[in-house]
Amino acid sequence: MRTVKITEAGRDGQVTYEEFSGSIEFHWEYGGGDVVAILQVKDTQTWRDPMSWFAGRTSEILHFVAAEVIQQRVPIGFAEVDAFAGTILVRQGKPTDLARREAAAWMGRYAKLRRKLGLVVLGVGLIAAAFMWFKNKFLVIDPGKGIPVGLSVRTDTHVATLIRSLVPYTPSLHRDASKDRYRVSVFLVPLDGSDPRLIPVANELEGNSFNLAKIIGSDGKTLWFDANGLGGVDLKTHELVAPDDFHRANPSLDPVWWVDGRGMEVRGRLRSTARDQKSTMEFDPATLKAVPVEVARNKLPFDHTPEYFLGAGAFTSHDEWLGLHSPEEAERNFKPKSWLKRVVQADDAKEQRCFHRGVLDPDTSDGHHRIISMTALGVDTFLNGAFLRMDDASEPIRLTSPDGYLVKFTSKPGLNGTIVVARVDTDGRIIWKVDTGIDRFLLSQILPGANSVVFIGPRPQVPDKVSEPLLVLVDNASGKITTTSLWK
Repeated sequence: MRTVKITEAGRDGQVTYEEFSGSIEFHWEYGGGDVVAILQVKDTQTWRDPMSWFAGRTSEILHFVAAEVIQQRVPIGFAEVDAFAGTILVRQGKPTDLARREAAAWMGRYAKLRRKLGLVVLGVGLIAAAFMWFKNKFLVIDPGKGIPVGLSVRTDTHVATLIRSLVPYTPSLHRDASKDRYRVSVFLVPLDGSDPRLIPVANELEGNSFNLAKIIGSDGKTLWFDANGLGGVDLKTHELVAPDDFHRANPSLDPVWWVDGRGMEVRGRLRSTARDQKSTMEFDPATLKAVPVEVARNKLPFDHTPEYFLGAGAFTSHDEWLGLHSPEEAERNFKPKSWLKRVVQADDAKEQRCFHRGVLDPDTSDGHHRIISMTALGVDTFLNGAFLRMDDASEPIRLTSPDGYLVKFTSKPGLNGTIVVARVDTDGRIIWKVDTGIDRFLLSQILPGANSVVFIGPRPQVPDKVSEPLLVLVDNASGKITTTSLWK
C-alpha cells in the first residue's frame, strides 16, 4: 500500500514516496561517472524530527525508495543510502562489495581445492580445520566506521553521543543482512579539549533491537543511556554500570524499576517512574540505592531545534537594545513607538541582517519597553544572523572582558553556506569569528554553555559522497575551535 512516483523536468525532477500515513518528497538530479542519479529529501528539518509520522523508519523508507527507483529506471544498479542526511546515490552496475565477495568466494574455493589435493593424507578433519582458520583470519570484512545514533547530550564535562557500528562479518555468496549484528558505543568528547574516548557498551545486537536507543542524561558521576536496556558509564573511570549493579544495591526491590529505560530520566539524579505514573524511584549516584520521591509530570527533553537557542537581540542596559535585524524586520517589528520585550526569538530566515542600536523607554509596561528610536550600526550584514542563548526563556549569553555576546550567521548564500560563530562587543564590532564547517541547512543541534558552545551537523554536501557528521566545540572567550568527526 505504498508507491514511488518519479517525475522529470529536464536533468532533474522529483520523486514522491506515498503511503497511508503521508508522503515524502525528494529532489533528484543526474550524477556523474557511474552515479546515475542523486536523491535528497526536501524537508531536512522534518526528516530528523523524532515526532514525525515516519520517525524510526527513515532507513527503511530510503531503502524502499532506492529499490523502486532502480526497478523503474536502472535495470542493473545499486544504491548507497545515508539515512541521517536523507540522501540516496543510485549507481550503475553491481555493488563493489558484491564483486569483492564473489572474488573472495572464488579464491576460497580454489584454495580449498589445492589443500584437498596436497593434504589428502591428512584427512578430512585437517582440511576442514585449515579452511576455517583461513576463513576467520582472512575473509572477515571490516564494515568501516560507525555512525551517530540519536541526539548528543551535554554534561558538565563532556558531550556524549551513541555510535552504532556493524560487527565484522565473513562474506558469503548469499549473505543474509538480517543476521548482521551491531555494537553500540558511547563517544565522549571532553569540553576541555582533551582527547575523546570511545567506550563499547553493547555488542552483538540485532538491527532492530536498538531503534529507540538514546542517552538519558548525566547525574554528575555517571552517564546513563538506553541501548536495548539501561546502562551507564562512569565519567571518570569509564567503567560500565549494568542492571546487576542495581540489583546488588537494592536486593529487595523489584527489577522492573531498572530493566526498562523508557521510564528513566535524569533530574539531578537518575529517576525511574512506574508505567502507571503513580510512583517514582530516585537512585543515589554513589551507591545506586533507590528511594521513593514525588512523581514529576513533565520530562526534560533534549530534542530542541537550533532555533530554541537563538535570540534577535539583547538589552545592553536598562534602556538600550543591540539587535540583528534586516531593514524589513526593523520597520515591521522594531520601529519607534512599538513595544519590545526582553526575550525575543530570532526567526530562521534568509535575511541579510545588520546590527541596530535601540534607545528604549526605561519604564516598562508588563515587562515591555517602548522603542524611542532604532538605528542601524554600519553597513556590514550577516545572513540569518542571531544571538546565542542558553534556552528559549533566556536573554543572549553575555560575556565579559570585554563585554559582549556570541552571534551565529551563514557564511554565504547558496547551498554551500556554513555556520559561522562570532564574538561581538556591545557596539556590534566583531572581536573574533570562526567557521564551523557545518552545512547551515543541516545544523541539527546547538548545545550552549557558559564557557563554550557545541554545534553538531554534517559538512556541506559533495557530489557522490556522504557528508561527514561533525561535533564542533567553540570556546566562548577565545574563539578556539575543536572539530571532531562523529564517524567512529
